[in-house]
Amino acid sequence: MNGHGIGDLLRVECESTIEAVRRSGVRATALTLPALDEATMSSLFMIWELVVASLGEVLDIDAFNQPGVELGKVIARERLAGK
Repeated sequence: MNGHGIGDLLRVECESTIEAVRRSGVRATALTLPALDEATMSSLFMIWELVVASLGEVLDIDAFNQPGVELGKVIARERLAGK
């Protein structure tokens, strides 16, 4: 990595992906966060929950009905309980 750290790699990969998508003619949005703290991240998660819920309504998909996720939780509980 020629003296670059993992943070440099991740930043350049992110910027390069955004540029590649835009060059291909696809619209893209990039979010710049003021910090990586609890308040910022919880706000970001809330925004994406609203996006998913809204898209689910528009596309007539129940975005919160995830039987695979629920089954995964059931299996995890059983394994932790030793069943």
